[in-house]
Amino acid sequence: MAQIDLSCPHCGGHFSLDSSRPLQAYWTCPYCNNRSLMQRDNEQIRLRGIIANRAGQENTIEPAAVPPESPVINEENRPAKPRSLSDFIAETNAPPEPVQPAGEPETIPSEQESPADDYFELAKAAAQERRLPAFNSYCRQAIDKNPEDPRPYVWRARLTEEAGGFARSTWATPTWYLLTPKQKTATLAQHFYAFNAAMQFSSREDQKALVEEIGRHIVRQLVEHVTERAEIRCQRHWFKKTFQGRYRHADLNEIGDFTDAISRIDEQACPFGSLWLRREIADDTAVLPRQLARRLRRL
Repeated sequence: MAQIDLSCPHCGGHFSLDSSRPLQAYWTCPYCNNRSLMQRDNEQIRLRGIIANRAGQENTIEPAAVPPESPVINEENRPAKPRSLSDFIAETNAPPEPVQPAGEPETIPSEQESPADDYFELAKAAAQERRLPAFNSYCRQAIDKNPEDPRPYVWRARLTEEAGGFARSTWATPTWYLLTPKQKTATLAQHFYAFNAAMQFSSREDQKALVEEIGRHIVRQLVEHVTERAEIRCQRHWFKKTFQGRYRHADLNEIGDFTDAISRIDEQACPFGSLWLRREIADDTAVLPRQLARRLRRL
């Protein structure tokens, strides 16, 4: 008598059958009580097809054909699937879960535990260290917490002027003279957005300090621009390739564009502090080198 080991296609239960016995049409699993079609292929018995068990149908396999030591396969004792290496790495790198002390109620974090001042401090540190991507991120979160706090707008206005933003967006551009008066006013209003917001929400003392700083940066941009043009001119000569502080007429051609941009800083372009800013720029240009100051007074 030859025994053949088979498995139920429904539950995976193992059992043995006598290959010399006549082939039956159906076979009922003694574990899950589901029926399967039996076929013989090359002296082997296979279970084909899944047929639902009918009520009142008795099993066609004798109980003696099932070994008593065969375990019953179910969800509790089914072997677990092998875990991959990525699962072990993810489990190792996962942060430990906080342990809640016994007898204390579970606390739910709220927005009060992370005050808005944290974002302002992070934005201030990023602005001082010139970490612009981090500053933009923290600044947006701080403004979302308190839109009327002037500090983010003050920091952004300072960083913009330190990088030469007024010159690069207005009078130093090659197309400034091609713009219409309305386009020039719109360009100035867009540039002074952070400055206007800072002036709107700041105190009187902070407004004065901010105007003085922004005015100095705007005048510094003019001096650096004309000085760079003079240095480039000197480098083209065979002799005297270093700039000695004497400006030529060709170096000061763009001062007219600078004065044109300053004259258009009005209430439309800069509703808060336009008069203060123009006065501060006039005071700072008065102490420039004689050639620059005289040319600016003339224009």
